[in-house]
Amino acid sequence: MQNQSVKNLRYLSSRQALKDIAYFIEKMNTQYNLKGARWITFGGSYAGALSLWFRQQYPHLVAGAVGSSAPLDAEFDFWGYLEVVEDALRNHSSACAENVRKGFEKMTYLMKTREGRDQLSKIFVLKAPLADLELSYNDIQYFFMVLYENFQMATQYNEVNVNPFNNAFGIKHVCDIMTKGNDDSIKKIQAVNVYMADLHGGFKHTDNSYDDMIKYLRREEFDGENFDSGARSWTWQTCTEFGYYQTTDGGPKGIFGDVTPLSVFVNMCTDVFGKKFNANYIEAAVRATQRHYGSAEDFDATNVVIPNGSVDPWHRLGKLVSYYNSVVTYLIEGTAHCAEMSPPGPNDKPGLKTVREIIRENIAKWLTEPRSQSTVLKTKPVMKTVMPRARTTYPKQEEETAEKPILQSQMKFPPWTRHRRMFFGRPPQGFVQPPKTVTEEEIEPQFITQPFDHFNSRDQRTFRQKYYMNDEWAKPDGPMFLLIGGEAPLDSQWVKGFGFFHQVLAEKIGATVFALEHRYYGDSVVGGTATDPNPDLTYLSSLQAIYDVAHFIRTMDAKMNRRSKWITFGGSYAGCLSLWLRQGFPELVRGAVASSAPVEVKLDFYEYLEVTERSLRRYQPICAENTAKGFDLLHKLSLTKSGRKKLSDTFTLRPPWNESSIVSDVDIQFFFNAIKNVYQAMVQTGYRHEVCRFLANETNPVLHNMAKLNERIIQYWTGRRFNGTDNSYTDAVEFYKVAQKHGPQAASARLWFWQTCTEFGYYQSTDTGYNAFGSPTPLR
Repeated sequence: MQNQSVKNLRYLSSRQALKDIAYFIEKMNTQYNLKGARWITFGGSYAGALSLWFRQQYPHLVAGAVGSSAPLDAEFDFWGYLEVVEDALRNHSSACAENVRKGFEKMTYLMKTREGRDQLSKIFVLKAPLADLELSYNDIQYFFMVLYENFQMATQYNEVNVNPFNNAFGIKHVCDIMTKGNDDSIKKIQAVNVYMADLHGGFKHTDNSYDDMIKYLRREEFDGENFDSGARSWTWQTCTEFGYYQTTDGGPKGIFGDVTPLSVFVNMCTDVFGKKFNANYIEAAVRATQRHYGSAEDFDATNVVIPNGSVDPWHRLGKLVSYYNSVVTYLIEGTAHCAEMSPPGPNDKPGLKTVREIIRENIAKWLTEPRSQSTVLKTKPVMKTVMPRARTTYPKQEEETAEKPILQSQMKFPPWTRHRRMFFGRPPQGFVQPPKTVTEEEIEPQFITQPFDHFNSRDQRTFRQKYYMNDEWAKPDGPMFLLIGGEAPLDSQWVKGFGFFHQVLAEKIGATVFALEHRYYGDSVVGGTATDPNPDLTYLSSLQAIYDVAHFIRTMDAKMNRRSKWITFGGSYAGCLSLWLRQGFPELVRGAVASSAPVEVKLDFYEYLEVTERSLRRYQPICAENTAKGFDLLHKLSLTKSGRKKLSDTFTLRPPWNESSIVSDVDIQFFFNAIKNVYQAMVQTGYRHEVCRFLANETNPVLHNMAKLNERIIQYWTGRRFNGTDNSYTDAVEFYKVAQKHGPQAASARLWFWQTCTEFGYYQSTDTGYNAFGSPTPLR
């Protein structure tokens, strides 16, 4: 290959590399007549993974393999890397970690004003002063990335016995800088920046230009003055196989803040290699790699030794535990990346001596014992769905003695007006729009007794679960239609009140219609009292809900003294329950219908906003273009005091921002989330025309149109005259803690929040790379 064009780079992959190794060994065996030779492979980091994968895929060519610090898991968003860095700094010195936290916190604050950015440019001697940049999301995020890379380097190679890390540039050295002297935390971070620059010839300035970095990585030649062609090569492999992107998406309180989301790394791939290499492409490539090699947990080659260092951030992607004698794992306490590969030294940690001896002993065994060409499991069994074992005894259905249900639907509550909006993709009324009443005839609710916990027979607590039944269309031996409730209260219109297809179908074929409310939601309160319902959310889960439905079906069959033909229905989350019930209990359910069921659980659901933008663009391109212009304008206004005041005045923020307001990153993210929720909700519920009615209007400024759309939708959600946009993250958190006191509708938002945190994720971030909404709301 003459260069590293995208056309030529298609031959750069780990799979091709393994073929290279196989060809090399076979060629050497032939060329040097090495009959019966036993080859042992070694490698560190990515090469360590190659060493292990080679033994896994070519056991007939290699007798054993050592893979040091090998990242066997491919991971798109590798936020765990910086968590290990933080832990390592904190374990060495809590004061060090705290000063890093203070420094990055202050830097994010300074980034929000012109004066502050001028300070940052001066303190860090930026090659590209911030005043000279467009201040795109890429510009800002790359600035922070450059600075925390110093702490990554110090941690990853801490005390590795190779010059210069054997006595410099480690955790101790950067923490000494961060804890000594009277300089403020930002100047100490710059002192670390200057110190670590000695690894590359000394400090002249801080290379902070995203555009310059992209130009460097676009160079296709293999050599040149002051040029490392390997940077482009490795970037290609991360974009097409592995990901490994070290974001700050790990949690709300990391010492580096929330400064570099996944989107900036996606943008790098797109800008360097082309539009094809977007978030969907990269994630699909990472998944393909994981499928091809298997996960670290499932790694199944024999005759391997896999050392990792506890301080090395890459150990998060390595194999740390094995239950097989021929798969030897060892976590070396207090050491870093590929430490045991370096020469032994007088200051070696005890674990280094131990693991080197383990490697020596295993190699001796591989060279003398009969050849092993097997893997731990030659063929993996086909996995069948096995439901957890449930209790064998259930509470009796004795209506006369059963505890009376807590009927929240008949109680009065304070009005729910604040924070009544789209939340984690859930509109205030729930994922599925409640039906409109078309008949005055009400069907009375009934209740079934369910256990708190289907998996603990010793727990005798029970709750009353609401359901409705309509048998006016039922024929003898007709089927049973069961509408499964989701994350919202149910009423009788789900079984009677034409408009839903399952009701029309029930009348046509003579089915009995049931609707079962989800535990905890509406009147199906689990524990507590009328004034304090649902105090313990431990038993709120999809698994418990599925067993509720299974017990309900068995109970109804027993009550009717027949084995009925049940068909389940559900929409959105309840659609998942419908499918999972059929999967887990095929003996109870003949079939399942699931509308818009998100059966794939996903922490970072960045694809949601991709679909939102695509829908707007297909409906009316100018609408999507103006949305993009509007969000770009919001971003620019958020970077100045006067701009934030303008945002506050335009969107009538409550509480307002003025030029004296101290605004955190979380505050900014909460604002953007509130604004983009409007677009999400309108597209999800089929009202994109409402968005475009405002955004396609080019008579008024785009900011005016965005504000009017926001006002219109908030009025719709609250059912009241617009009096402002809720703009306090802290207030929202406090509200959702006590949402149950505002009635079952408000409580539903809190309950769904719990399920996203404990089961599903589904968080609609802007981590997709280039998009109409920018990068204001990362996963974190």
